[in-house]
Amino acid sequence: MEIFELLKQDHDEAKALLTQICESEDGKERGELFKELRKKLLAHAHAEQKVLYEPMKKQEETKDIALEAVVEHEVVERLVEDLSRSRSRDSDAWLARATVLKETLEHHIKEEEGEMFEKARSVFDGKTLEKMAEQIQKAKERELKKAA
Repeated sequence: MEIFELLKQDHDEAKALLTQICESEDGKERGELFKELRKKLLAHAHAEQKVLYEPMKKQEETKDIALEAVVEHEVVERLVEDLSRSRSRDSDAWLARATVLKETLEHHIKEEEGEMFEKARSVFDGKTLEKMAEQIQKAKERELKKAA
């Protein structure tokens, strides 16, 4: 499987979890869904930065978009940590912050799956992208083990 297919699967899962979180009216359910989202989202982000963004930052054609994506990941991680610290998952304020996370993440994913993936395909050959797919799977597994 190609790296971009793996990343898209993760993106789809994160968007679905965030939709469930934002549509839920039950604080306990939100908390359980958020715990799953946090673990998977952070594992994905850390693996993606290491395996995809770092090599992209070394290429002139992809450097700027990779640097922007790193900053977007930092914003997402800050929102995730803010939501993690708050225990009142049934409050309007918590839901508002989760909604901002959802919107921020959707914006990031749209840019990534469009322009970034296209640029990455233009600078990395198929063999490199296949190797990256293997590396990202392993990196995500390591991150998930750390989170457990």
